[in-house]
Amino acid sequence: FVLFLFFISLLTIIVSLSTARLIYYEFVDYLPSSDDVITFHDIGKVIVRIPGAVVMCTFTLLCAWSLTSLMIYHFIIISLAQTTNERVRRVFQTGKLRNPTDEGCCLNWKKAFCSKVPSSNLPYF
Repeated sequence: FVLFLFFISLLTIIVSLSTARLIYYEFVDYLPSSDDVITFHDIGKVIVRIPGAVVMCTFTLLCAWSLTSLMIYHFIIISLAQTTNERVRRVFQTGKLRNPTDEGCCLNWKKAFCSKVPSSNLPYF
């Protein structure tokens, strides 16, 4: 899941930057000279010329913000060897309980990505 978040965040950032670059080049092509004062009317004309790129850039920026925040949250809980439930309930943040699965940041990452997946206790249907 963390790798999925990483790559989908990277993809949304790339699409956001690509569409922002398209908007920038369209804006530069629209301006007659660099000495002119840029007005809101000029910005509006560029937005009307390429509305799809503006919508796509806005949408992917919001997605990138959300997905990157979620990815960072999961990086933190992997580093602390906690589950989402333990983190939300603040089980190990009170100082009274020590997390028995926490082996330090590097070993937690190694355990998360390089250890065997235990067998499931759920019944087969």
